[in-house]
Amino acid sequence: MAIREKVKELSRELKIGLKGFNKSRVDLVALAVISIATVGSINLKEIAHGMLREIKTSSNYRRLQRFIAQVDWTWVNSSKFLINLLGIEGPYTLLIERLETLFGLLAIAYVWMIRIGK
Repeated sequence: MAIREKVKELSRELKIGLKGFNKSRVDLVALAVISIATVGSINLKEIAHGMLREIKTSSNYRRLQRFIAQVDWTWVNSSKFLINLLGIEGPYTLLIERLETLFGLLAIAYVWMIRIGK
């Protein structure tokens, strides 16, 4: 499956959870997620390099920087995104824990442990 088809498919799913985002932002998130999975890194330059090849890496990098600077990824917004994406209807209790630690020599940051209960 070509990357554009993967982006289109993932964008359809992400659109549910990313209410208020326009199509280009949803597509950017989908493209970044696919790139992260492909390159195996969360380094922005590597993600940008793994994105669409016909676009300059520097353009993709700047696009990612602008997106991160402009979007409010607070815990509240992240929680709403997860709930919308999973299609959970309330009332519910949502517990989120963030962890930054070392696992052997591997640094793990922003691991979310999530529990949703009614």
